[in-house]
Amino acid sequence: LAEQYAHARERQADFYADEIIEIADNAKDAQLARLQVDARKWKASKFAPKRYGDSVAHEHSGPGGGAFKIEVEYV
Repeated sequence: LAEQYAHARERQADFYADEIIEIADNAKDAQLARLQVDARKWKASKFAPKRYGDSVAHEHSGPGGGAFKIEVEYV
């Protein structure tokens, strides 16, 4: 059941991603379109964080997701 649930959430995230393209292609009001796109991006990132989540946080962290350790050697 857990695997089916996870798969359904990923498919739902894909649905929101497809909606983002449709909204962007058919937008008549830029502010409304931005709001709709941002809401769907947020929702997709919660349903499938590995695919649609914010990857910047993962790229700028040390081993195990912690802080970087910087060592300076003076010569």
